[in-house]
Amino acid sequence: MTLRVLFVCWANACRSPMSHALATGLVRERGLDVEVDSAAGVHPAAYTSPEAVRAVATCHPGWEEVIDGRAPRSIHDVEGSPEVVVVHAPDALIHCEERFPSSNVLPLYIEDPIGRGQDHYDACCRELEVIVSGVLDDIKSGRLA
Repeated sequence: MTLRVLFVCWANACRSPMSHALATGLVRERGLDVEVDSAAGVHPAAYTSPEAVRAVATCHPGWEEVIDGRAPRSIHDVEGSPEVVVVHAPDALIHCEERFPSSNVLPLYIEDPIGRGQDHYDACCRELEVIVSGVLDDIKSGRLA
């Protein structure tokens, strides 16, 4: 059975798309049976941040293709309930718990890099890679399902 992982931030413009791209690349590398997605909290942005796309491209060239040009969306547009929901924004937690009551909702917060320059996006991407890798390790070991 394929396990679904959803990454959520407030606007689905920076953190969750970067996590989506990183998780997709790591899932491929590790050969895991995991479906990866990202969605917003309650206020999706108009577009994915170009700085977020560049940050992923800097860390792992080619992995950004998953999110480049992808339109942000609301958690209410997600079909069904993923087994694991990773929440990167404190304000989005309650919305995720209400929207996905049967999911394992993990509050793994990280500061929003929006408007802070490319260096902050790059640092955020590196931090997210550690978080995403840990989540995938927990899935592989059976600690998350």
